[in-house]
Amino acid sequence: MIPQKNRLSRSQVASVIKKGKRLSSEHFNIKYLARTSKNHATRQESRFCVVVSTKISPKATERNRIRRQIFEAIAAEQTKIPLDIILFTKPSIKDLDFGRIKEEFAKILHKIASISTQQ
Repeated sequence: MIPQKNRLSRSQVASVIKKGKRLSSEHFNIKYLARTSKNHATRQESRFCVVVSTKISPKATERNRIRRQIFEAIAAEQTKIPLDIILFTKPSIKDLDFGRIKEEFAKILHKIASISTQQ
């Protein structure tokens, strides 16, 4: 798991969903928002939220396993860019092993970082 300071609260999730930009990959739909001085860029670490719906699996144990794997990939690829990121999983995530999840998350993070630094 990642520390509490690197997780999004409910109100922050609502803000990212409302104001954030959308990005999609093979196994994830992503909403992200770059934090500026107006919206609390005091910390330089990124903050995350992972959503694994019951459409992915009706079993809570399966959803929690997927969520833990994604959070572990996040911990391994932690970035110092002030971003708020929500990862919505697609049903195809069930078939992936941890290595592929980690690899895809690294690609996503690199893509978001390159887009954010250009703006």
